[in-house]
Amino acid sequence: MTEFNQDYDDNLFAVCYDVEKLNDDGSVCLVRDERTGRLYVRKNVSLERADIYERLSRIPSEAKARVFCVHRFRDYAVIIEELINGVTVEKYISQNGPMSPDEVMKTLRPVLGLLAEMHRMNIIHRDISAANVMIDGGSAKLIDFGISRSVKLGASSDTTIMGTAGYAPPEQFGFAQTDARSDIYSVGVLINYMLTGEMPNKKIAGGEAGKIIRRCLSVRMEDRYSSVSELMSAIYGSGNYETGRIKKSFYKYIPGFRSGNAVHAVICMLFYAGFCGAVCAAAQNISASPDLYTILSEIWSVIGIFIVPFAFMANYKKIGKIFRFGRFGAKEWILLLFIAFVIMIIIYGGGTDILKFILRV
Repeated sequence: MTEFNQDYDDNLFAVCYDVEKLNDDGSVCLVRDERTGRLYVRKNVSLERADIYERLSRIPSEAKARVFCVHRFRDYAVIIEELINGVTVEKYISQNGPMSPDEVMKTLRPVLGLLAEMHRMNIIHRDISAANVMIDGGSAKLIDFGISRSVKLGASSDTTIMGTAGYAPPEQFGFAQTDARSDIYSVGVLINYMLTGEMPNKKIAGGEAGKIIRRCLSVRMEDRYSSVSELMSAIYGSGNYETGRIKKSFYKYIPGFRSGNAVHAVICMLFYAGFCGAVCAAAQNISASPDLYTILSEIWSVIGIFIVPFAFMANYKKIGKIFRFGRFGAKEWILLLFIAFVIMIIIYGGGTDILKFILRV
């Protein structure tokens, strides 16, 4: 018996019984080990796919389902692998709305690391999508290697046209042979979906993320990132992606500029200008009447009218998750603005009355 990892057990095939069919033709089933009661996923695959699964099992990564058994027959093979309990990125986005750039980078890093290892072994996934990346306990796992293939030197195109619509690159439809850059195209679509909740033909993320995504989505394979390592360097910082350092310009930390949305930037610039004017006016009022009440009330006014509502609005994605807004439309923005206005009135109006009461006492 060839041992691919510590849990590999060729006898597992004989002691598992079917619990539930997971697809129509019964080629994928949920099975249970009669010895331990543990649940696994069993797949019937071609002999060529069995070779790929064996090679995948040699990659020491937590970003994939572990392969416990590869059992060969004359015309096909049976794979028994880890059952992953989690939700797909597609379902997560539909329930919680788009992720922040930091969330996307944290979620995808183990998956990108796995892809880099796969490509070093000349294995192409060919079906990376929001439905094939699972979030399980805060970590992401790449699933469904059913149409993965090995790179064939000298081949001009793939013999089988497969993949998820919208995520598959042009060459996957018979124009050329797929390679590592084909997976990079799909990763670009995935990143865009995680950031915007939309496919690139409807909306592309702005800022630095948008530049990375557009390069991933280049029609010409030669114009894309040449490897996952190069893509990770662009995302996390050149030469620092393994330690998790994030390449980020200073302005990316400023509310209003983080998303790269021009409308947000203009609105926030006007707000910053108003804030500066309010600070100057407060300073003049304090210099004209430098008593304790004036000082405290002017500081409280700036906090109540500008800082608190702005902090509330700048974190609208987190607020959206609290109120379970999948996406922000006109109704959600009106409600958010109304809540911010109420908070401003309460803090400003109530705060000045409290100051008067305290100072009188």
